Amino acid sequence: MDKFIPYEQFSDITYLAEGGFSEIYKATWINEIISPDFLNE
Repeated sequence: MDKFIPYEQFSDITYLAEGGFSEIYKATWINEIISPDFLNE
């Protein structure tokens, strides 16, 4: 995926962990449908 997704397009944002140079979150992407082919890459 190579496009910027604005923060406002996510819901249920949950902090997972912190590494050396980053923080990891998971979220639900609203306003878009992802192709099953993309998920299987």
